Amino acid sequence: MQDLTFQICESSTTSGSLHFIASTDFQNSNRHVVIMLHGALRCCDSLAGWLPVLSRDYDMILVDLPGHGRDRAIGNPSLSDYAVRLQDFISVIDERRKVAVLGESLGGLVALGLGQGTTPRVAAVMAADPPLSTAKQWCVRLNVQRPAIPMTPYQRALLTNMMGFDGDKILKDHLYYPLIEKVRVPTLVITGDTPLFPALPDVKDIPKHVPCLIDEVDKAFIRQIGNPLVSVEIIRDAGHLCMDAANRQACHIVRAFCSQHLPPVAV
Repeated sequence: MQDLTFQICESSTTSGSLHFIASTDFQNSNRHVVIMLHGALRCCDSLAGWLPVLSRDYDMILVDLPGHGRDRAIGNPSLSDYAVRLQDFISVIDERRKVAVLGESLGGLVALGLGQGTTPRVAAVMAADPPLSTAKQWCVRLNVQRPAIPMTPYQRALLTNMMGFDGDKILKDHLYYPLIEKVRVPTLVITGDTPLFPALPDVKDIPKHVPCLIDEVDKAFIRQIGNPLVSVEIIRDAGHLCMDAANRQACHIVRAFCSQHLPPVAV
């Protein structure tokens, strides 16, 4: 097979544009599609390490979520707005092609929202350490206070709308467990083993690997919900950014997940 190349693209949707990196010929392909969504205050380039890992078998699309990376900050950020834009975008993919949506952190919440059975081409979703309950996320609140992490007004609104934070204040505890209950496609939640608690007292103390946003309470809620389509895997020696293409266990899990739910298409 010839070497695959990638391009920066823009797509119009009914609620705004989306910028993304994609396989050069993805629109004229018959292969199944892997869409990857980054977390808050990151961009699709942060997931570029997955391109050589998965692009031999799938058409890859790495999306800049609204207000991140190359995408313009238009409107008021919300989980529903992000899901609508992605649904609109996915709807133009040929109906014979299946789609797996893999998201990290905030992108994992969006992925879960796309697995509700209302986006027909979505065959499976993976959510990497999504914040299923937000008020306890001390590490996120401390991390965004770092001077090295400048935020736009749109991104500050995102943290308020989706995480319930206003600076270092907690305005609301957002509970995203209903997303787990409502998924209607095979869903894998992955997380690391760096515990969220005990909390550290100061922004200077945050370790290199940010603690996981999913804790034992969240895992217990997932078990209690008992959705048979949802499973959980733990990546050893990993923190919040557990979906790391350089991590051998993460690569194995992601490859196996895609292979199971996106069977190869004859060329």
